[in-house]
Amino acid sequence: MACLEWTSPAMAAGHWVPELARLAGGGDPLGQVGEPSRDAGWDEIVAAAPDVVVLMPCGFDLARTLAVSADVTRRPGFGRLPAARAGGVVAVDGSSSLNRPGPRILDGLDLMAAIVRAKPGDPLPAGAAWVPLARSSSPGAGAAGTDDLPGSRRRTEPAGG
Repeated sequence: MACLEWTSPAMAAGHWVPELARLAGGGDPLGQVGEPSRDAGWDEIVAAAPDVVVLMPCGFDLARTLAVSADVTRRPGFGRLPAARAGGVVAVDGSSSLNRPGPRILDGLDLMAAIVRAKPGDPLPAGAAWVPLARSSSPGAGAAGTDDLPGSRRRTEPAGG
């Protein structure tokens, strides 16, 4: 599980989030318990080969997190990640339950546990949603970064067609 607290540049969540991921039954090889969130190079994320990617930009609600999800899913090679291949990319309302210290951290733990237990497409609790992953893209755009997913084909027709 890779918990990303920012999407561009990609930042691995720190402080209490890696511990929440562990307590939820996952784990986050990118995050460091008790340390601030940090820049995570894309090569480092790819090398971690997460089976789930949780997008939780600091200060963003669920709708805004979904809106910026392409910052991650359009990256070259995204489709080779186990999370992308299995559809295991989740956007969350990190602002409400994960990014700030306080009692709502327990809600964040429940949210993380639900994500760890869920199979892609299963219902998720309020404050979380599966990120739709396109299976094709326009030439050179790398839309949703899934051109390298099995069965994907690049769109060759002009835009709007």
